[in-house]
Amino acid sequence: MIGFDDGKKCIYDILPLCEKFEVFRDLKTIKGLFKQVKIEPKGYALSWNSSIDISADEIYFSDTTKFVGG
Repeated sequence: MIGFDDGKKCIYDILPLCEKFEVFRDLKTIKGLFKQVKIEPKGYALSWNSSIDISADEIYFSDTTKFVGG
């Protein structure tokens, strides 16, 4: 679950990115990588390493985002 400054909380489905972009497939194939997610400074993105990240706007405005509270 991801929370935003406006109080909204959501669940983001990353699977479409894993299917569309090869770099995101590592999140499925490299054991433990998905759990290494970090919030970038000032909360502008989530990142796993220097190659894999998702902007906060992508998460907030994506068709795959399901808001669950807030």
